[in-house]
Amino acid sequence: MRGWTISPGPDDPAMPARPEAAQPVSKKFPLPTPLEGFRMAVVRRLVLALVVGLMWAIPVSAQDVTGIVRGRVIDAGTNQPLPDVQVEVEGTRRRAFTGSDGGFIIVGVPVGTHRVRAARIGHAPTEQIITVTGGSTVAQSPCRTS
Repeated sequence: MRGWTISPGPDDPAMPARPEAAQPVSKKFPLPTPLEGFRMAVVRRLVLALVVGLMWAIPVSAQDVTGIVRGRVIDAGTNQPLPDVQVEVEGTRRRAFTGSDGGFIIVGVPVGTHRVRAARIGHAPTEQIITVTGGSTVAQSPCRTS
């Protein structure tokens, strides 16, 4: 008989018994298919990435290592505000130009003691020493140039 095989019957002692663990324990909660297991693994990883991303985005106040410097540049001879003066925190890349009212704001200044320099063509540069604390604003006294 070609193409036929004879398999042992259910009562045949040569046939091993089927393991019971391979069948679902309950018809209410069947075992997940491999595709469902893959989807749940993807969902778990996405939820973990979302939680980590949110925790990373929340600012922690103990990590404030920069401050803000705010001030005004005034002409020493006329007591008028000077526009377009470059104000820089020496030793950093932080700088700003004064507005029409002579005011400036420099953000992201590292904590510590710094020298602030104001310079404009036609006026002598001036310097002041300031101390920046984390998360605070330093109100610099008017910088007078001559």
